[in-house]
Order: sequence, then C-alpha cells, then structure tokens
Amino acid sequence: MSALNPQAGPPAPTPGAPVPSADVDDNTITIAVMGATGSGKTTFINLASGQSDLEVGPGLQSCTNNIQATKPFKLDGREVVMIDTPGFDDTTKTDTEVLRMIALYLETTVSSYKAGKKLSGVLYLHSISDRRMGGTSTRNFKMFRELCGTEALKNVVILTTMWEGVDINAGEAREMELGTTDIFFKPALDEGAQMLRHAAQTARSAHSVLRYLIKNHPLPLQIQRELVDQKKELSKTAAGSELERGLMKQAERYKKDLEEARREMKEARAKEKKELNTEIKRLESNIAKMRQESQELDSRYKKEREEEPLNERSGPAVGSKYTGVLGILRIGAVFAS
Repeated sequence: MSALNPQAGPPAPTPGAPVPSADVDDNTITIAVMGATGSGKTTFINLASGQSDLEVGPGLQSCTNNIQATKPFKLDGREVVMIDTPGFDDTTKTDTEVLRMIALYLETTVSSYKAGKKLSGVLYLHSISDRRMGGTSTRNFKMFRELCGTEALKNVVILTTMWEGVDINAGEAREMELGTTDIFFKPALDEGAQMLRHAAQTARSAHSVLRYLIKNHPLPLQIQRELVDQKKELSKTAAGSELERGLMKQAERYKKDLEEARREMKEARAKEKKELNTEIKRLESNIAKMRQESQELDSRYKKEREEEPLNERSGPAVGSKYTGVLGILRIGAVFAS
C-alpha cells in the first residue's frame, strides 16, 4: 500500500495540453475511472486532463448520468483519454442500469475491447472522509471487482480522495483499515492492485497518479472477455451474477414487506385498510415490473447492442442509447406465490 506524496516526482507538464484530434488511435492510453457517487471522479478527471467539459455535482446527487470521456491530452509525451463512469450507487439510476451502460460502452465503442482497444488502467476512487465503508460502498467495490476480474487488478489503482477534509491521523487510520481488512480492499491489493492518495487538489498530484498507469501493459477487463470472447449473456457474467445476488436479497425484503402488509390488512380499520391497500398495490406493481424486466434482460441488451453502431470517436457522451432500464436479474421466482 502506497501513500502518494503529490510533491514528489518530476515537474508535471502543462496540465491537460490538448491534442488537435479527438480520435483515439492504437497508441492512446485509455484509463477508466470508477467509484462511488461523491468520491470525486469527475473532479479528478477534469483536474488531470486540464479540461472542464465534464459536469461536476456540487452535492450528494450524481452528475455522471452518462459515460463521459475526455478529449485526448498529453502526459509525458503520451496521449491519454480518461473515461468517467457512474457509480453503482447512482442517485438517478439503478445498479442494473449502470451495469448495462458500462457493459455497452466497454463492448461497443471505439475505445472498446471489440475494437481492439484495451484499458491501460482503472482508477477506483474512494473518499477517505467516509467514516466507515458501509453496505453501499462494499457493494460498489464488489461490483467493481467482478467487472475487472483478477488478472486486470494489476492495472488497478485504488485512489483515496478528499484528504483535505479529514484529520490526517484519522485519515491514515481509515487508510490502514481499508488496506488490511478482508471485506474491504485487502484482497484486491493482494492480487496486485495499488492503493494511493490524491492528497492535494492539484494537477501535479493527479498526474503523479496517472504515471502509475500509463506504463502498464494494457489488459481487458473480465466483463469484456466474457461478453466478447466467451459470448456470454450479460446476466451470466461475473458482474451480472454479483448484481443478482444483491437483488435477490432485496427481493426477499420486498416479499417480507408484502406479507407483513397483507397480515396487517386483516386487522386494520377502514382508514388503515385504504392506506395498506395502496401500499400492497404499489408492491405488487413493482413485483410485476421486476418480473417483466427480468425476463427481458438479455434480449434488451442484445437489441441495444445491435442498434448501437461502433462509434467512430472515443468521446462518448454516450447519450440516451446508454441509458434506460436494465431488467432485474432472474428474481421472479422469489415472488412466486
């Protein structure tokens, strides 16, 4: 585990010196940036690239509604493109929608594996100001692990951010816990990932981080190999299976809520029955919708993949073709009466 000193290393080049063409060629370094909502992904990308095209959210609500990419910029003589992705705790999209967006982008764009491109690295951002790594953060990182797979972890940097908002001793204690606890980042670090600090909001610090990645041998992510080489359906990928496990737990909670509402309905007075009936209808409607989406998951993904032509440019703003509903994975049986 490494603590990055942003003042170390050679002087940074002019931040984000633009390249005239926005096209991605075979020599372009492509780096994906992932992590929870509010961890500073878009801010870091804008800082590193010297660009301000990507929208930054001022509060808790996510601003990365679509997958976004920077224009190519120069770092140490290399041409770099960074890809901004929504987190699996996005405030405007379900985890299933986020998975479909990322899968479609990695599979079908010019900067994708199908087009012969591999990622030189992946940054996973985590705010050190979070007092604990709760269920949402843990789930987010599990999904990230399944997207990457074990082999690609050697090209992963787990980057802690927001150091300016914490006491240094408290931050270092959290950093130690994250890096040495099995349910947090330790397994990924044991497989070759690195853990660094983005301790200063400067281009110099951001570029120091990127230098750990631009020298990497590019590798495909596990989900790219599963979708392209192994031709798996999205629901059969490791990320899809991990998502399903979480959804099954959620489905069980819905089922318990519905059963409880029905029990209360038998004992309720007239006014309470009206309120409970509304809640029961809402739950039943959600269940029906989830069943339908579950049945259509892979067919919808296949249809949208066929409709999405191979982009001729790296820069998504991926737009509406990468948004929409991704069906809940195979949970209809949970609600079977």
